[in-house]
Amino acid sequence: MQLSTDKPLIYTRKFRKKMFEEKGPFSGSDFFEPIFNKIQAELNVRIANAGNKTDLGRNKNELKTLHEEVLNELKEYSEYCYTCQPQKKKKKK
Repeated sequence: MQLSTDKPLIYTRKFRKKMFEEKGPFSGSDFFEPIFNKIQAELNVRIANAGNKTDLGRNKNELKTLHEEVLNELKEYSEYCYTCQPQKKKKKK
């Protein structure tokens, strides 16, 4: 199954979203490090939990359920795919 590649893809998109939302015009190059560390920690926990729930992939039913959840979550972050350009934030007047 593609769960092992789709799950990191979610967190890549989450990272792009956070960078898009939090980057200011004068942000230094180090602003993204805390965001990256937080998202990487979440991904590690999620991968470990998936391994435990599926008995390292032997429980095919649970594996399928987790993959469906991941695919649904990917849809939520579709605006932040590698080739996508998210809508710019509107300035408040």
